[in-house]
Amino acid sequence: MIISPLYTPITESVSADNATYLADRALVTAPQLIIPRRQPTGPVLWNRRHKMSDHLVGLWPLWGGTTGFIPDLVNGNHGSATGSGIKRAYGPGGRGIECTDASAHYLSLGSIASDNPLSCNANNEMTVITRMWMPTTLGSSFPRILDKTSAATAGTGGYSFNFRTQGATNPNNTMAVGIGGTNVNGADDALGAANVEWTGFDASCCWAYASGDTDFYFKHGFAPVTSSITAATIPTTTATASIAGMNTSSDRGWLGAVYIVMVWDIKIPQDHIAALMADPYLLLESP
Repeated sequence: MIISPLYTPITESVSADNATYLADRALVTAPQLIIPRRQPTGPVLWNRRHKMSDHLVGLWPLWGGTTGFIPDLVNGNHGSATGSGIKRAYGPGGRGIECTDASAHYLSLGSIASDNPLSCNANNEMTVITRMWMPTTLGSSFPRILDKTSAATAGTGGYSFNFRTQGATNPNNTMAVGIGGTNVNGADDALGAANVEWTGFDASCCWAYASGDTDFYFKHGFAPVTSSITAATIPTTTATASIAGMNTSSDRGWLGAVYIVMVWDIKIPQDHIAALMADPYLLLESP
């Protein structure tokens, strides 16, 4: 059982196997309720009994712990800051993390081998859902939400889930996904003038993938979008996974606030995605 506190504790207690992470009791003065659609205000657990927990392989409540140790509530791929650029961040929706340095700073999830569930190669499918805040300035060229790469290009050795600036063609910031060195889609590119800026407000976003299928994604305030993809196979290469940055390249840090990241090793149903986009804290419960 892994417990994630909200605030940086006065004292921290981490067992030898990182099985528990408890806040100082002085911070917990009353039972905490989880209010729907709001970032929790107390320690949380993963609700493994929830139907949407099936095939979940990673869950990081990024407002909890410290930047030196942010627990993965599912499989123990805990986050640890690499570089001084990983800092606490505050957005309209609460606390999270950001990368304030253009160098290769990131929240490391460790080296992910082929037998680690986070490799997502068992079914050659995956779904990523996050809640984040993006300021009006991206801060880097291709800021990463989630990345597992062995080289600097398009998820080589794994996958990348990031945003990019489209310049004169599309001045808004768009989602982009790379798998095994291939840019499999450009997401918002196809929306053209209908694409409203991501910047300046809290947003949930999702990308779901199955090789040979069409992909779909959601973003805050929009219906799901389905588009063609370039088929790719999720690699079995051992590579470092990271949040809010990238271990193999500079200028990939996320400036803003990432509140939560969830990963499944299947393409989950659209109704599950819609529910989690509306309330990204559905899979959490109080201890």
